[in-house]
Amino acid sequence: MRRRVTASNVLESIARSRFLILLLCLLGIFMVQPMLPQGHHGLSVLDLDVGLAAVLIASIWSLSHSRALAAIGLAFVVPALIATFFGRVGASGTLALVGLGCALAFIAFTAASVLWLVVRRRDVDADTILGGICVYLLVAALWAGIYSMLVRVDPGAFSVSARPAASDSLLAPEALYYSVLIITTMGPEDVQPLSRQARAWTGLEAIVGQLYLAVFIARLVGMSASGSGK
Repeated sequence: MRRRVTASNVLESIARSRFLILLLCLLGIFMVQPMLPQGHHGLSVLDLDVGLAAVLIASIWSLSHSRALAAIGLAFVVPALIATFFGRVGASGTLALVGLGCALAFIAFTAASVLWLVVRRRDVDADTILGGICVYLLVAALWAGIYSMLVRVDPGAFSVSARPAASDSLLAPEALYYSVLIITTMGPEDVQPLSRQARAWTGLEAIVGQLYLAVFIARLVGMSASGSGK
């Protein structure tokens, strides 16, 4: 007998899935952000836009099972939004850096929290896999923000062949594009790290991305084998 799929069934499935909404919001950021107008020295994926708000809400939702984790997340989010807003209005580079730093801390905290929740699982289910994918995308978003911060401190940290001017070396959508290609080890040809800091962070992202995939897949295989042996 077929089970009727109703709106309430869909809402229940979404409610049970801790990471589905976060994954959809992250995918939206990765798809939409590169198409946005390229403002000078933008705040990467951390700009105050609908996409960012959705990711922040989804991140808090994924941590809502623990009031302590949700409270810590909000402690990072609120100053990030305030500093970024006033940094935009007043064109203050210092406030923009503070907002970006708080947002990066929030993304790093969310990635670590989701990873901890995934590792604690004893069996492999859809939510476990979705959580692992969310961590991977959060790491890419984190590094995109780090590249944006490097450019704010040193505009000549990167060079883009299409725009050789040092002051426009790496803008917001390009930071995300560069991060995705580095974490997947595809290696962009049109963006090159010039400073020692940029090269160090680029190499570290490539290492972290590959190690994460290897360890996460091994973990899934181990959990699956353990479950099937019961």
